[in-house]
Amino acid sequence: MVDAKLLAEKKKMNKDRPEFIRQDYDFRMRVHDLYWRKPRGHHSKVRRGEAGKGKMVQAGYRSPADLRGINLQGFRPLHVETMEQLEKINPKEDVAIMASNLGLKKKVALAKFAIEKGIKFTNIKDAKKFIETVETQMKARKEARKVAVEKKTKAEKKPEVKKAETKPEVKPTHVEPAKTHEHSTSAPTAPKVTK
Repeated sequence: MVDAKLLAEKKKMNKDRPEFIRQDYDFRMRVHDLYWRKPRGHHSKVRRGEAGKGKMVQAGYRSPADLRGINLQGFRPLHVETMEQLEKINPKEDVAIMASNLGLKKKVALAKFAIEKGIKFTNIKDAKKFIETVETQMKARKEARKVAVEKKTKAEKKPEVKKAETKPEVKPTHVEPAKTHEHSTSAPTAPKVTK
């Protein structure tokens, strides 16, 4: 745990720290974002530090070196995805942030281990309540699956009543055109003359 005087100093510094807005934020849409960019213009009033033109980022606004990476409660937040990462956490100095891309089973396992070890999560307020709600959700899902499987098996078991099969008449799809006269394939011959 960090010294209370330093934490109070950090809170005061956070309160007094200005909001660093990019130059021409209010006038141009192309710079209308929340990211700080250092003004490099030769005539820039912000770069010169003129009054009323907005504050520029400087080293003096930093929090004390002992408090960097520590939240206002005095704990160091650590991102957790596995049991090994959770085992390394010291509950007196660190607080865990559970990864959002984990499944419910793994989240429950991590929460149970954290309760045993006395570790707190920043993104889960009450770990016991979280475990209870997730377990009730999982039970409801299992019951819904059972009902769906039972319905499917009942539908498969029902004997299908066979109707009397009647074969439809097959109509010819290709009709040959009627022959009007025969064409000979050989070359035409001259008529025979008799004497």
